Amino acid sequence: MLKKFAAVASSLLLSMSMAHANDYKVNFSMSGFGAVQPGVGMAPFKTAFGSVIFSAASASSDWDTLKAFSLTIGDVSYSMSDVKFANHFNYTNVGGLSDENHLDSGMNDFAFSVFHDDNTATLTYSSLVAPGFWSSGSQAVTITQVGMVSQVPEPETYAMLLAGLGLLSGVARRRRKV
Repeated sequence: MLKKFAAVASSLLLSMSMAHANDYKVNFSMSGFGAVQPGVGMAPFKTAFGSVIFSAASASSDWDTLKAFSLTIGDVSYSMSDVKFANHFNYTNVGGLSDENHLDSGMNDFAFSVFHDDNTATLTYSSLVAPGFWSSGSQAVTITQVGMVSQVPEPETYAMLLAGLGLLSGVARRRRKV
């Protein structure tokens, strides 16, 4: 009976789910913006720069959490409170005022896409200065690991494990008496 109890306890310990995500940072500086539609004209701002920090299982996987974001396009700056993000087939999109997959013309808005398979990114923006959309095209970015969440279970996990083991031992004692 003790062997069965030890086997159950060890399998429970091994099967406990532990959080393991890494934090990654992308610093970017984009230039070479061109019009997305014909007849729009020159981009009002030539450069954009910023950074993003996200959590994911790996640098090339879907993002779990967006932790920090900053972007400056011309004289307009965006921060965490201005953005949403969504994972897609092989890229993650961070968007501005409207939805992360849609840009509004004639507004200060943007879509920043990071492609997982080749570490490239594209920034497309619209501006109050001039109607239209401008895109940087695909540009290489460097994704660096900046932190790692510990693989130590939460205290609640240990409490639940101990409660379960206590119940198992109570059932085992009761069966022995009967």
